[in-house]
Amino acid sequence: MQYTVGFILLVVLFFHCIDKTYGHGYLADPPARSSAWLMDRDFRACCTYYEHTQMFCGGINHQWSVNGGKCSICGEAYDQKTKLFDKGGEKYLGKIVRTYTQGSVISVTVILTANHLGLFEFRVCSIDDDSSKDATQSCLDLNVLNTTDGLTQYRIPSSLSTVQLQLRLPAQLVCKHCVFQWKYQTGNSWGVSNGRGCLGCGKENEEFYGCSDVAIIGRDESIVSSTTVAIASNFTTARETDTIASTTTTTTTTTTTKDMMTESLNCTSIIKFSRSFDISVVMEKYCETVCANNCSLEKKIGDEKLYNSCAESCNKLCVCQ
Repeated sequence: MQYTVGFILLVVLFFHCIDKTYGHGYLADPPARSSAWLMDRDFRACCTYYEHTQMFCGGINHQWSVNGGKCSICGEAYDQKTKLFDKGGEKYLGKIVRTYTQGSVISVTVILTANHLGLFEFRVCSIDDDSSKDATQSCLDLNVLNTTDGLTQYRIPSSLSTVQLQLRLPAQLVCKHCVFQWKYQTGNSWGVSNGRGCLGCGKENEEFYGCSDVAIIGRDESIVSSTTVAIASNFTTARETDTIASTTTTTTTTTTTKDMMTESLNCTSIIKFSRSFDISVVMEKYCETVCANNCSLEKKIGDEKLYNSCAESCNKLCVCQ
């Protein structure tokens, strides 16, 4: 009997050690605060954390028996007095790791070092209103993200170790600093739901969390960002051929959708920029040289498709008098 008990304890200890060694999972993209050190040297210098795959709220028993199911937003125990990854914590850097566009579909990757079935949920919360405070769970709960299939929960097949999803950001949310949260409710604990017992039933399952610091820029700012290279190229070409526009005689034209302005107007940019991405000088030059002369280079070379595209851009980015 002594040997049997000893053998059972040895087996339990063995599996406990495997569990502690290999962990369970982490949010890889956007990189979680606790895992970003794997990809970013800035985090490696300050915030290396070898237990980053075990952000499981202090463990299932502690989460549900002590804290009534509550957890910190990044996966540390809810009642832990000094949290490493909350704002102001020892391993909090606050660096924006991803920048997205308002209302866009984004790619998210989760690595599971041990697949426990169950389901994923994702949330986002802006903390622009008070830079001294971190996100709260109640704020995160206001923006539960949908997959491209329109679901707020993604069930995990047993075969997956790398989970890649497409999520849609809220249509109205723009922020310089948002907190993005991954929540993993596992499905390998025995529970009871609606009178039926099964693995994953009930609410008292092991949970994992990850939180990332991201920014969400407005659609207008994103349009300017994605066309910066093209604008700069157009500006260079227009400057080289500016003498053509300056010697053009004034003619009477009819204003249409394609010809929204007459030549030699005073055009200025209407786009506002954040401090972290300010190309207002380039935009002003673009409006002054390209739009004020009604996309003259495109007209000169007779490329109607390019001219229409240029005119449409001017209509969105500049105002002319």
